[in-house]
Amino acid sequence: MVIGDGRVGNILKSYLNNVQKTSSKVKVTKQEEVKGDKIKDKVVFSSEAKEFQKMLETLKNLPDVREDKVAEYKKLIESGNYNVKSEDIADSIVKFFAGE
Repeated sequence: MVIGDGRVGNILKSYLNNVQKTSSKVKVTKQEEVKGDKIKDKVVFSSEAKEFQKMLETLKNLPDVREDKVAEYKKLIESGNYNVKSEDIADSIVKFFAGE
């Protein structure tokens, strides 16, 4: 049984799907010497890369464990009111490995 709403998984999938796209949109430009002054190299990030960085920061700030859900299920288990059908467990396992 997976406790969560899939936000982290969806963000991670998005990350993995966009890594190559984002990395290809980072431009490194080398500028030549202008009038005797040396100009340093610079990196220019696309708007997609900047947006992706914001998403990654949001992901980093999400809690690893949803304490409210843990407390809810802990209370149900301790009271003996947590009952799960074996069919539901099997369905969850199949969906997990199917990537749903």
